[in-house]
Amino acid sequence: MNIIDPFYLYLILQLDSIKAFIETIGVLSLVGVLVASFSLLIRGSSARDTAKIYADDDSRLYKQRHAAETATAESSFRLMWKAVRISPIPLLLLAVNAFLPTSERMAALVVLPAVANNAHIQEEASEVYELAKKGLERLVTGDEAAEPAK
Repeated sequence: MNIIDPFYLYLILQLDSIKAFIETIGVLSLVGVLVASFSLLIRGSSARDTAKIYADDDSRLYKQRHAAETATAESSFRLMWKAVRISPIPLLLLAVNAFLPTSERMAALVVLPAVANNAHIQEEASEVYELAKKGLERLVTGDEAAEPAK
């Protein structure tokens, strides 16, 4: 017979909290990746468009501004691609969360087999079954005299 120790039972009961934590982290990080990607995309596009405006003028100030805006656009696009590359991490967390069992399901997976495979419980169950079967036979046959006293 399998003995369920207190720590194992504690872990089973904490599965709902672990599941909620993983789901929260997954959703928040996915939202963070999306917001960062879109904001960096917008910033990069804006800097690229501004750099095109400054590229038309030959003055020294405009050339410096053009170089600064071009560098900003390039760094924004690089950061955006880094954010996109880490986007599978929140998706992986959400996938793990989908397959993580709840406390009730895990308890059913652990406790029910331990109870159902217990020889003592099976012996008692067969005795209860026989008593129920005899009681039903008495009801069907109408044997009132064999009914036990109350």
